[in-house]
Formats: sequence, C-alpha cells, structure tokens
Amino acid sequence: MPRNPDRQTAETQSRITVKNRFPDLGRAETEAVAKTQQGKGNERLELR
Repeated sequence: MPRNPDRQTAETQSRITVKNRFPDLGRAETEAVAKTQQGKGNERLELR
C-alpha cells in the first residue's frame, strides 16, 4: 500500500530531527583496562 508523499516526507524529517539530537546525549566513555596479545603480533585493548 503506497504512502501519501506528504506523510512520507514528514516522517523522514521527524526521523532526521531525532537522529540529529543524539550527539546532545553525549558519547560513551571507554577505558582501557589491559593490553593483551592474540596470536602473532596481534595486540588488542580490552575495554571496560
């Protein structure tokens, strides 16, 4: 069932508005707790 183009535009604009507000919530903070070796020369940080 096709949507009304005006309604589809309004819905898209609403979604964009919500996504544009995500940075206001802040970013997650990560902290390295250990550096581990995995195989030949592959290091990784374990994050908490």
